Amino acid sequence: MPAVLSAVLLALAIATPAAAGEVSLPDAWAAALRTHEDVLRSGAAVDAARADRAGARAGLLPRIGASGGWTATGGDDGESSVLSARLAASQALVDTATWAALRASGARLAAAEAGAEGVRIALLHAVAGVWYAALAADAAVAAREEALAVEEALLAGVSAQAAAGAAIPLAITRQRVSLAEARSALAAAQSDRAVGRLALARLTGLDVTDATLTDPGPVPDPPAPDRPPPVVRAAEAR
Repeated sequence: MPAVLSAVLLALAIATPAAAGEVSLPDAWAAALRTHEDVLRSGAAVDAARADRAGARAGLLPRIGASGGWTATGGDDGESSVLSARLAASQALVDTATWAALRASGARLAAAEAGAEGVRIALLHAVAGVWYAALAADAAVAAREEALAVEEALLAGVSAQAAAGAAIPLAITRQRVSLAEARSALAAAQSDRAVGRLALARLTGLDVTDATLTDPGPVPDPPAPDRPPPVVRAAEAR
């Protein structure tokens, strides 16, 4: 068990930040599975259950014992010595309690594996949801920036005409008000973008503050698990 805890602490300590540039959804998935605390905890639970299973199975193994002795005697012909050794092996008695412990440990291992697989799948779905929310926030920021640029260009034109003494229609001068609204909307969009990036960082351990998130297109299904869940394997075995 101490080795398991050491491995968990080491994995927590080496969370990998995102490299500058583009980050893809598979990158985010892989980082989440490497560093997320729920995945690490579920992996530690599976390791502990496996160790428990191994301990229960030890009751089925044979017991081996050895003994030896050394004697020395003195006589007319000098000293003589005798070395004796005995090796004994016996099959351990497998009683009802041993089988019960074995079945219980197997059930705990199956439950831990199923729980770990469930955590993995739930985390992958969560990362996908946050990823697309972050992309939507990025798109909103881009749209607001474009709208603000248009408003500022129009205001610059109005200001130039006013400086030249031209009569400016009231409908155009009202763009001064819409410009303030556009700046406010941009600030709100920037805040939403920061929140989306923060949520993604919490799930993956990546620093995506300034990274470009690549758009993978339609929402893909999370990667298939490495192997079928324990319940499926047990059903196939039966």
